[in-house]
Amino acid sequence: MIVIWVANGEKPLRDSSGVVKISGDGNVVVMNDEEEILWSSNVSTSQVNSVALLQNFGNFILVDPLNNMSTIWQSFEHPSDSTIPRTRISENIRIGEKVEATSWRSPWDTNFGNFSLGMNSGVIPQVYIWRGRRCYWKSGQWNG
Repeated sequence: MIVIWVANGEKPLRDSSGVVKISGDGNVVVMNDEEEILWSSNVSTSQVNSVALLQNFGNFILVDPLNNMSTIWQSFEHPSDSTIPRTRISENIRIGEKVEATSWRSPWDTNFGNFSLGMNSGVIPQVYIWRGRRCYWKSGQWNG
Protein backbone atom coordinates (compact mmCIF):
# COMPACT_ATOMS: atom_id res chain seq x y z
CA MET A 1 0.00 0.00 0.00
CA ILE A 2 1.24 3.49 -0.87
CA VAL A 3 0.07 6.48 1.17
CA ILE A 4 -0.92 9.32 -1.18
CA TRP A 5 -2.68 11.67 1.24
CA VAL A 6 -2.72 12.28 4.99
CA ALA A 7 -5.36 14.50 6.58
CA ASN A 8 -3.96 14.85 10.08
CA GLY A 9 -0.20 14.92 9.53
CA GLU A 10 0.29 17.69 12.09
CA LYS A 11 -1.77 15.84 14.74
CA PRO A 12 -1.27 12.09 14.21
CA LEU A 13 -3.28 9.49 16.10
CA ARG A 14 -1.45 7.81 18.98
CA ASP A 15 -3.10 4.44 18.36
CA SER A 16 -5.64 2.67 16.14
CA SER A 17 -8.72 4.00 17.95
CA GLY A 18 -9.22 6.97 15.61
CA VAL A 19 -12.43 7.58 13.70
CA VAL A 20 -13.22 9.31 10.40
CA LYS A 21 -16.80 10.58 10.25
CA ILE A 22 -19.13 13.29 9.01
CA SER A 23 -19.64 15.84 11.81
CA GLY A 24 -22.91 17.56 12.63
CA ASP A 25 -21.98 20.54 10.44
CA GLY A 26 -21.37 18.33 7.37
CA ASN A 27 -17.55 18.30 7.47
CA VAL A 28 -15.32 15.23 7.37
CA VAL A 29 -13.39 14.97 10.64
CA VAL A 30 -10.66 12.73 12.10
CA MET A 31 -11.16 12.18 15.83
CA ASN A 32 -9.20 10.35 18.50
CA ASP A 33 -10.69 8.06 21.16
CA GLU A 34 -11.40 11.11 23.36
CA GLU A 35 -13.52 12.60 20.51
CA GLU A 36 -11.01 15.42 20.05
CA ILE A 37 -11.09 16.67 16.45
CA LEU A 38 -7.57 16.29 15.05
CA TRP A 39 -8.49 17.42 11.55
CA SER A 40 -11.53 18.79 9.70
CA SER A 41 -12.27 19.50 6.04
CA ASN A 42 -13.33 22.88 7.44
CA VAL A 43 -15.79 23.73 4.67
CA SER A 44 -18.41 26.40 5.18
CA THR A 45 -21.49 24.54 4.02
CA SER A 46 -25.14 24.52 4.91
CA GLN A 47 -25.28 20.89 3.71
CA VAL A 48 -25.36 18.73 6.83
CA ASN A 49 -26.31 15.63 4.82
CA SER A 50 -22.97 15.50 3.00
CA VAL A 51 -21.46 12.18 1.90
CA ALA A 52 -17.76 11.19 1.85
CA LEU A 53 -16.49 9.07 -1.06
CA LEU A 54 -13.12 7.62 -2.06
CA GLN A 55 -12.89 7.67 -5.85
CA ASN A 56 -11.16 4.85 -7.78
CA PHE A 57 -8.19 7.08 -8.65
CA GLY A 58 -7.55 8.06 -5.01
CA ASN A 59 -9.39 11.37 -4.57
CA PHE A 60 -11.25 11.56 -1.23
CA ILE A 61 -14.28 13.82 -1.73
CA LEU A 62 -17.14 15.34 0.24
CA VAL A 63 -20.30 15.70 -1.88
CA ASP A 64 -23.76 17.22 -1.61
CA PRO A 65 -26.30 14.43 -2.33
CA LEU A 66 -29.13 16.95 -2.69
CA ASN A 67 -27.32 18.86 -5.46
CA ASN A 68 -26.41 16.20 -8.07
CA MET A 69 -23.56 14.89 -5.87
CA SER A 70 -21.64 18.13 -6.48
CA THR A 71 -18.20 18.22 -4.86
CA ILE A 72 -17.98 20.36 -1.71
CA TRP A 73 -14.37 19.47 -0.82
CA GLN A 74 -11.68 17.17 -2.28
CA SER A 75 -8.31 15.90 -1.10
CA PHE A 76 -6.75 16.58 -4.52
CA GLU A 77 -7.09 20.31 -3.80
CA HIS A 78 -5.27 19.82 -0.47
CA PRO A 79 -2.26 17.60 -1.25
CA SER A 80 0.03 16.43 1.53
CA ASP A 81 3.41 15.05 0.44
CA SER A 82 2.44 13.26 -2.80
CA THR A 83 1.01 14.21 -6.14
CA ILE A 84 -0.60 11.79 -8.55
CA PRO A 85 -2.49 12.39 -11.79
CA ARG A 86 -5.40 14.81 -11.26
CA THR A 87 -3.86 16.39 -8.15
CA ARG A 88 -4.23 20.17 -8.25
CA ILE A 89 -1.19 22.42 -7.65
CA SER A 90 -2.12 26.06 -8.17
CA GLU A 91 -2.05 29.64 -7.02
CA ASN A 92 -4.92 32.12 -7.11
CA ILE A 93 -3.48 35.58 -6.51
CA ARG A 94 -6.92 37.21 -6.54
CA ILE A 95 -8.10 35.35 -3.43
CA GLY A 96 -4.66 34.59 -1.96
CA GLU A 97 -4.99 30.80 -2.21
CA LYS A 98 -1.98 28.53 -2.75
CA VAL A 99 -2.28 24.79 -3.20
CA GLU A 100 1.08 23.11 -2.55
CA ALA A 101 2.43 19.66 -1.76
CA THR A 102 4.74 19.60 1.26
CA SER A 103 7.25 16.90 2.16
CA TRP A 104 7.10 14.89 5.36
CA ARG A 105 9.93 15.15 7.89
CA SER A 106 10.63 11.45 7.33
CA PRO A 107 8.82 8.34 6.06
CA TRP A 108 7.51 7.83 9.62
CA ASP A 109 6.89 11.47 10.64
CA THR A 110 4.03 13.11 8.74
CA ASN A 111 4.69 16.60 10.13
CA PHE A 112 5.61 19.15 7.48
CA GLY A 113 9.16 18.75 6.18
CA ASN A 114 11.52 21.26 4.58
CA PHE A 115 10.42 21.02 0.94
CA SER A 116 7.26 22.14 -0.85
CA LEU A 117 6.09 22.10 -4.47
CA GLY A 118 3.82 24.80 -5.85
CA MET A 119 3.10 27.45 -8.44
CA ASN A 120 4.33 31.02 -8.54
CA SER A 121 2.01 33.03 -10.77
CA GLY A 122 4.20 36.12 -10.93
CA VAL A 123 5.18 37.75 -14.21
CA ILE A 124 6.29 34.36 -15.58
CA PRO A 125 4.21 31.51 -14.06
CA GLN A 126 6.49 28.65 -12.97
CA VAL A 127 6.45 25.50 -10.86
CA TYR A 128 8.78 25.85 -7.88
CA ILE A 129 10.30 23.59 -5.27
CA TRP A 130 11.08 25.53 -2.11
CA ARG A 131 13.37 24.52 0.72
CA GLY A 132 11.87 26.50 3.53
CA ARG A 133 11.34 29.94 1.99
CA ARG A 134 14.19 29.72 -0.52
CA CYS A 135 13.84 28.58 -4.11
CA TYR A 136 15.49 25.17 -4.50
CA TRP A 137 14.40 24.54 -8.13
CA LYS A 138 12.09 26.11 -10.74
CA SER A 139 10.66 24.72 -13.95
CA GLY A 140 10.95 27.63 -16.31
CA GLN A 141 7.99 29.36 -17.89
CA TRP A 142 4.63 27.62 -17.48
CA ASN A 143 2.43 27.69 -20.56
CA GLY A 144 -0.30 25.23 -19.62
